[in-house]
Amino acid sequence: MVISHLRIHNANALSSIYTVGFPAMTAWLGGVHALQRRLQAVDSLQQVTLPRMAVSCHNCNVQLYRGKHDYVNSVIGTSNPLGKDGKRPAFIESPRCHLDVSLLLEVTSVNSDNQDTFLTAVASTFERMKVAGGDILSRCMVYKEKQPRPRDKTMLKLFYINDFAEDDVLKHQHSIMHMLMPGFVVVGRSKLLQSLPGDDMLDKLLYSQSVTYESVKDKQGKVTDWQNHKNYPEGWLVPLAVGFRDLSGAVHVEHQRDNSCEHHFVEPIVTLGEFKMPTRMPSLESMMWSYQIDVAHGLYLCVNDYESYLDDRF
Repeated sequence: MVISHLRIHNANALSSIYTVGFPAMTAWLGGVHALQRRLQAVDSLQQVTLPRMAVSCHNCNVQLYRGKHDYVNSVIGTSNPLGKDGKRPAFIESPRCHLDVSLLLEVTSVNSDNQDTFLTAVASTFERMKVAGGDILSRCMVYKEKQPRPRDKTMLKLFYINDFAEDDVLKHQHSIMHMLMPGFVVVGRSKLLQSLPGDDMLDKLLYSQSVTYESVKDKQGKVTDWQNHKNYPEGWLVPLAVGFRDLSGAVHVEHQRDNSCEHHFVEPIVTLGEFKMPTRMPSLESMMWSYQIDVAHGLYLCVNDYESYLDDRF
């Protein structure tokens, strides 16, 4: 199923303790999981699952400000509501972003009997949810053939694709790509990160993002210009938060939100991601994200198999 052009206001741009920008993959998969739980509360949709998803970003407006002579960006924050004395409360920077995205969801246990109920439930439920901590601005409606998309509407379209029938994939791939364009799909590049030079993973990550400036001098040795180039020029590579690592094991904390669930102190896991146009992806499968939990090593990850579709050159 494709949820096309979902407009989100004030999404959380602080994707980890290291990165600010596009929301973490845990936020997107968490929103889809929350949708699944709400759908399963409907009698005829109790068996419906949403195991995998992909996100295509059409626009990401991070709320930052950079003056003419500033070296770094500043967060545009809010400090409302006012305190009881009418003054502004203590301010904690919270980076925000406004998004226009399309989501591609894998759906199971939906057939002709419960299709209408499923689409109606998604449309009515999703617009009342928060995704990545942001508010959904656009209303959801079911897509109909040859129907133009209203500017303020999010269109839902369900595709029936059999994993074992290649004709089904090719038949719908063009329509799905059309609904994801123009935009950029985010994929994982953890293997590429491991192949980069550096003493540790943080050095490798910084190497992928660093920019080198070189001076251009004339015959007299006077600097006339500056040129810059990326250490790794290929692709639109970004740091990407993809999960958490357990630090404490299961512990009990006073006043924790849910006493029925285990409490763990964790740290974020940041790897390398890449934004690519959907039309340049090897297949629909290569853009999908899913959960992977490794209890033995205390890892809670969102994984993507894009690199398995590539050759050895990365």
